[in-house]
Amino acid sequence: MNSSMLFIDTTGKSIILGAQTENGAHYYIGQEIEKKHASTILQKIEDFLYSSKINISSISKIGVVIGPGSFTGIRIGISTANALSKSLNASIISLNSLEIALFDRKSNVISVMDCLNGNYYSLIKTSENDYKYRILTKNDLNNFEGLYDIIPATEVSPETKLNAFIEKAETGPFLTRALPFYLRESSAEREDRNKDHYLITLPTREDIKRVFIIEQTSFHEPWSEKMIAEEIHLCNPTNIIIKDRRDDTIIGYVFSRIIDDTVEILRIAVKSEYKGAGFASLMINEIVERSRSLSIKSMILEVSCLNEPALRLYQKNGFIIEGRRKNYYKNGEDALLMRRLI
Repeated sequence: MNSSMLFIDTTGKSIILGAQTENGAHYYIGQEIEKKHASTILQKIEDFLYSSKINISSISKIGVVIGPGSFTGIRIGISTANALSKSLNASIISLNSLEIALFDRKSNVISVMDCLNGNYYSLIKTSENDYKYRILTKNDLNNFEGLYDIIPATEVSPETKLNAFIEKAETGPFLTRALPFYLRESSAEREDRNKDHYLITLPTREDIKRVFIIEQTSFHEPWSEKMIAEEIHLCNPTNIIIKDRRDDTIIGYVFSRIIDDTVEILRIAVKSEYKGAGFASLMINEIVERSRSLSIKSMILEVSCLNEPALRLYQKNGFIIEGRRKNYYKNGEDALLMRRLI
């Protein structure tokens, strides 16, 4: 019996299926109904194989896209591939969307996928054997423009995806079980990791220059090094920095001001390569705990009305909008006044 390969991708809004047989390639792209993947995937595979005249018993390899993408969608595809592999005694080939986008590219190219909050999952390929995964900001990507080709992983065609698996099937590795691909941990995993590797403490004079560097890359109107030094000199218990215990890297910081029973957040910033990993929320929670011990009843801050990532962060952490200051910033943007009860 002829040997065939089935390809499954449920990481996006549509189920994408493909197959390679001795008679050629076949494709299927479903409708964009992301929340129906679990209830439709097996029927879609059955219909696809029937319409493509492929006997399921001929399948000897199963390719599956393991991420990044929909949290639930990834697991549906992987679970389906693992179950079929076991029942058919077929080998599994797993690829992630970022490497699929670059499978036929040799050098100076980056595949990207929007992971919200102004960040992008990225695979940077400098040469055939030099590549690295990163979470990049929009500014980071702008720095690569002109030097690297930037390819959105979500725009890769089903034909390209199947071809990537066909190429991978020539050499392997072949697996008995696929696992999800992550560039960012779950919140529970981050919290557990943070306890072991990260330290939240008061900033000291030795931290001034490193905080200033983060400040310059984080704000359109950054504080001066002198202003940061003066703020650190106050030894305010709600001024904090978060450090990596392993190499003493400063990851982020919060500067604040206590006024009666309220703490006002003046500055909150995270180093660019650590953005999107939960450190801002971690610092906000730390300020909340410290404020409670000081009998502080609420936390306030100001944020640009156009700073959508920051707005999402604050709203996720319990802040609500209670006012607006017109033309507050030098560029004419309004400031939103936000408050959280403690």
